[in-house]
Amino acid sequence: MKKNILLFLMVMSPLLTFSQSSDAFSYQSVLRDANGNIISSRNVLVDVSILSSQSLVYSESHNTSTSSNGIISLKIGSKNQSSFSNIDWSNNNHSITVKVSLEGSDYYVTTKSDLLSVPYALYAKESADSPQLISSIAKVQADVDQNEADSDAADATLTTDLTAEVTRAKAAEAAIQADVDQNEADSDAADAVLQSNIDGLSNSAVSSLNDLSDVVIDDGPWPSNAGNISYYINGSSMTNTTNKSLGNTAFGDDALSRITDGQQNTGLGTYANLQTSTGSFNTAIGYGTLFANTTGDDNVSVGNNSALRVTSGSSNVAIGSNSLNTTTIGSYNTAIGRSAKASSASANNETILGYLTTGQGTNTVTLGNSSVSAVYMAEDSGATVYAGGLNIGGTAVTSSATELNILDGVTATATELNLIDGVTA
Repeated sequence: MKKNILLFLMVMSPLLTFSQSSDAFSYQSVLRDANGNIISSRNVLVDVSILSSQSLVYSESHNTSTSSNGIISLKIGSKNQSSFSNIDWSNNNHSITVKVSLEGSDYYVTTKSDLLSVPYALYAKESADSPQLISSIAKVQADVDQNEADSDAADATLTTDLTAEVTRAKAAEAAIQADVDQNEADSDAADAVLQSNIDGLSNSAVSSLNDLSDVVIDDGPWPSNAGNISYYINGSSMTNTTNKSLGNTAFGDDALSRITDGQQNTGLGTYANLQTSTGSFNTAIGYGTLFANTTGDDNVSVGNNSALRVTSGSSNVAIGSNSLNTTTIGSYNTAIGRSAKASSASANNETILGYLTTGQGTNTVTLGNSSVSAVYMAEDSGATVYAGGLNIGGTAVTSSATELNILDGVTATATELNLIDGVTA
């Protein structure tokens, strides 16, 4: 399929250049693209055919290149002078077909023009003074003058275009240099910030981890560096603006995030010691441990949601998931085991041991839940139990004895004690 070079403006300028030794005439073309831009300094292949009444009488090919002004110049007839000399210019009308192809491309363009004065001047060259020759020479000279004018105009346009391109290039270079200068300034500023962060690592730094939205390691009251020996990694903003929260350690989302004046608290886990503000010496390990504590001191909570609701109670120990999680203001309670809890929110000095065990009141010890069927004081059942009183099956047992030895006998005024080997008293 024929492919056209976007557009060529083909200007044919036949220049009569014959001498005593050869017959030839000149051919010039100006090559431009579809936008009117000159196609300069390109290698081209030019195929020339001369037709007499549509019959081919001569052909030749030229490998040449365009000038800086897009002009190609050929000597038609120079490739095969003997054949060219045999053309009968007096017979029929003649035309010329020129096909121009760009090197390295299958794009080409073909033009066809009638031959007027130039080749016929060759026929009349034997009569140098003929009016036809003089007219042809004048016509050729006019074409040459026009081509030179076109060339000068093209040179002027090209010079203007080049000047504009140089101006744009200089402007682009200046813009690039400005960007480089700005990048250097930004880099210097970034270096200064980075150095500042590096210098502050001994006191404070902020970074990001996959598991925490933000990480804050600080040795002072939040959000400043004014405090002493307090470390927080909890990914939350801080409310403390004083220099009183000393010796606190927090690790986990929102752990110890409300601290104000409390000291020497430890919160490990999400929401551990969340509400603690003025309370001190509290240790919370696990999710939600000591969650509601605000002013309580000396509490120890280990296990998911253990001591969850303690607000102001102090000196409580909760070990196990959900242990002691109903106590709010009670103090001195110890609950060991999952869901082991005090008898009430305000009960004090209760000891509760075992899974799902509920305390029986202030100043009591409860061993095991309602499913427990036996209580052993020692593995070999050889322990001595000391008590100030007994209640068996709802009946209080009073005794004047200072010791009840369940192995060897009992001295008592109780109505009945049914012991290991059976005693009736």
